[in-house]
Amino acid sequence: MGCCESVPEDAVEGHHKGGNGATSRSSKNAGPETSLNASHQQKALRKIDQSEKPEEIVCGGLRLRYAFLSQRGYYPDDPHKPNQDAYSISTRFGNQDTDAHFAVYDGHGRDGDLCAQFARDKMPSYLTRHINRHK
Repeated sequence: MGCCESVPEDAVEGHHKGGNGATSRSSKNAGPETSLNASHQQKALRKIDQSEKPEEIVCGGLRLRYAFLSQRGYYPDDPHKPNQDAYSISTRFGNQDTDAHFAVYDGHGRDGDLCAQFARDKMPSYLTRHINRHK
């Protein structure tokens, strides 16, 4: 969802595509650097929220397939900073079989995570209410 962790270039030797289409990191050589690589990999993996597998819906006569992945940004001075991204997926948006709503909320600043979560919790119902009012 727009955030990714910056890792020193020499900490990750190579990239490859995993079976689910997600990019994963691997190292080529064993040695003292391997523990550093493994440490960076473990840190990055703990900060990822992703769908287990792609979902599929039929919406307005179209077959849609979707998945999500969100990774917390890299903040060396604040390693416990929460992910400031949120998302919402409404497959029957406004109780309509032909409508879906996919949204990403990108928080910033000290309380960015709370702002993104607030928008995620409120925006779909707000939009539904105002769209239905104008039909």
